[in-house]
Amino acid sequence: MRFCCALLVFLSVSARAEKKLPPLLIAILEDLTQNSGATNLDQKYYEKVLGPLPASAAPDQPKAQESGASVQEEMLSRFKEKARADRQQYKATADSMKSRYMATLQSMKRQHQETFDYWKSYHSKFDRDRVTFKKNLVDYQSLAPKKVQRESSNKPSKARYTYKMIRGARDLPIRHQGARPTCSAFATARAVEILLRQQGQEYDISEQYVYWAAKPDCQDKPCSKRGSWAVPALDHSQQQSRLDLPSEAQCPYKIEAQRGNETQVPLPSGCFQKGVARVADYDSFYSVGDLPEVLDKDQPVIAAVRLSPNFYGQRPVIDLARLNEGGGLDQHGKGHAINIVGYLELPEHLAHEGRYCYVVANSWGLGWGQGGHSCVTEKWLDRHLLNLPMIAVTKVHA
Repeated sequence: MRFCCALLVFLSVSARAEKKLPPLLIAILEDLTQNSGATNLDQKYYEKVLGPLPASAAPDQPKAQESGASVQEEMLSRFKEKARADRQQYKATADSMKSRYMATLQSMKRQHQETFDYWKSYHSKFDRDRVTFKKNLVDYQSLAPKKVQRESSNKPSKARYTYKMIRGARDLPIRHQGARPTCSAFATARAVEILLRQQGQEYDISEQYVYWAAKPDCQDKPCSKRGSWAVPALDHSQQQSRLDLPSEAQCPYKIEAQRGNETQVPLPSGCFQKGVARVADYDSFYSVGDLPEVLDKDQPVIAAVRLSPNFYGQRPVIDLARLNEGGGLDQHGKGHAINIVGYLELPEHLAHEGRYCYVVANSWGLGWGQGGHSCVTEKWLDRHLLNLPMIAVTKVHA
């Protein structure tokens, strides 16, 4: 039986009007505020997300000192003093704004302290599992098309919201893939489960079956080639005339690998009984700039990324500024599949990280990031996407 971690419940986005923010969003905003320091230019952004902040008086502006020198020297002295005073006032105002943001976020965080403490209780387990996760990265380089021009993320965005989580994504528990290179199967199953939730269906899709379906050469006999990509599994399901995707109860996932038998064939007979769902359609795209529009349609996305050292941490935000926190770089071409399930507009002081950070769900248990989720900045994602299309699962039947 695979690990099935406790349910991560997000509060409704509509509740933002009452400023009952979901714990994940609070953690992300706290990290964004600490990262490089918020400025007074961000006031409208934070008030849009957090609501009106406590008032804070601006510091008095220092007066220029009188000078007994010549008129030109006096004017120059006054100019320099005014510039110095302006810098001091800007810094004092920025520090005051940051202090107010942090105080507001800390107050909100205390309301969800039990949730944050629960997530933190899994950190030590994740630290022990980190080496295993690194060993089970997938060689997506061999699966990528040889010549593909991926568009830049500079194209205009059509995002409709400041913060968006796709419907159904906040209702699912975070999974744990164990000691197997099955991240793509977990990301594929989760995408299907999200769409099923949007239809009012609560099914736990079998990652054991999805991994088998994604490896046509390993379905009838054991093989040792590790890893898979989402497209073969989606195509396999789409080509079936019946509901083919079984539930976890019908086809249980095994967290331990079998040497020389990646798909662990023969699968139990329950894996091939009438399933609970079938993939009807999906889209593929390469540009990060398309993500907000896709997510606004409540379509879950599967992406393959090369991992940086800071991906292995427990920060709410993964960015370029702190890229090397956490150790040595991974092998070139090796990567990991994740789900992209939402986005958050970034404040102005982090414009160098892009326009958004994208909320991702992982399959490494509750100890990764914040309760199994994190937010990767647009620039981080653009740099670390592997040469495979992002996949938006658009329609499933149940």
